[in-house]
Amino acid sequence: MATYVVKISSQLTWNIPAYASPILKAMRRNRVVVVSGGAVRRGIEAAGLTMATATTLQMQAAAGPGQLELMKEWQACCGDTKIAQFLYTHHLFDDPTNNIREVIDQALDMGMLPVANGLDTVTNEETRLTAKVSENSGVASRLAVILEADTLVMLGNQPYIYDSSPETNPFAQPIREVIDLSDEFLEQFPKEEAQDGSFGGIRANVESCLYAARRGVKVVVTSGRNHKNLPRILRGEEVTGTVFRPQKAM
Repeated sequence: MATYVVKISSQLTWNIPAYASPILKAMRRNRVVVVSGGAVRRGIEAAGLTMATATTLQMQAAAGPGQLELMKEWQACCGDTKIAQFLYTHHLFDDPTNNIREVIDQALDMGMLPVANGLDTVTNEETRLTAKVSENSGVASRLAVILEADTLVMLGNQPYIYDSSPETNPFAQPIREVIDLSDEFLEQFPKEEAQDGSFGGIRANVESCLYAARRGVKVVVTSGRNHKNLPRILRGEEVTGTVFRPQKAM
């Protein structure tokens, strides 16, 4: 039985059924934990605002109702399988007395699907930019390590991680495999905010991937818009994407 952590970016969560179906099928033989974006975006748009112009406080206020809507949608797509919601901040991950693994293990043993994300209502902007944990790539990488996952799946808009942003550089080159897990590899990616106003960007995603791979977790970054990718990964098959080869645990 393999353990998968699947991170689904905010832009993809308008089609939750496309991801819920293969996840439920995989749960018959494997352990799956989801890290789902979309809470802040749902709350912001329901309030008549936009991600690009909303202030940090507006995003935090909107995260609460947005989270409720997001969980309702996940539950509606999962039928009789109960959703177990988990919200995290970097403080909890850094607390050596946390029982994150024990609680998620229990939820899985009870047949639940854990769906996690960052606790946006209490996370300030400074924490986001320095800790790199409250954004969901960081949450996913931390959970993958804590759960000793076999594979961390990062689903986004692009089929690869590129050496620069393909949205601004037509000559950006895809990175198909990462074996070099050094800080030097990370430094080629500039610090930036995601183009859509959400948190993260290329560097934050790469840093999260490196965090997990350095601790023995295989990471696959691929397009969630190709709905064949996730089922194939959950069957143990290869897909088009960027693979971070894990460093062997000491």
